[in-house]
Amino acid sequence: MKRKKSAKRLQNQRTRMSTLRSGKSENKSIEESRILKDNLTKEAFHYEPTKKYYDHKYVVIGKMNNICQFCHAKKFSKETPGLCCMNGKIRLPPLEAPPQEFLHYMTGKHQNLNTFFKI
Repeated sequence: MKRKKSAKRLQNQRTRMSTLRSGKSENKSIEESRILKDNLTKEAFHYEPTKKYYDHKYVVIGKMNNICQFCHAKKFSKETPGLCCMNGKIRLPPLEAPPQEFLHYMTGKHQNLNTFFKI
């Protein structure tokens, strides 16, 4: 919980510093960042957490209620077909079971569990 608050506080500080460097008022900068362009080309490369991407008229992907018939990945109803495994063309080997000691740590059954989480 502390890490989330700390990360949020750090992000807010970075936003304020960026705004001060640009010479804009903080409110104007935040408002500008919330206005989305009609064209989302390459927007993922310039992601801004203050933008409301979910409000964009072209961002309509629906609920995650579809299952890929090839790889069984959960997909959004409007998600591009083949995005997960290219319609069965890409096949990853099944994941191997993790080592038993690791499982003991993750399930809370290891004698040194407290030491593990302090690290």
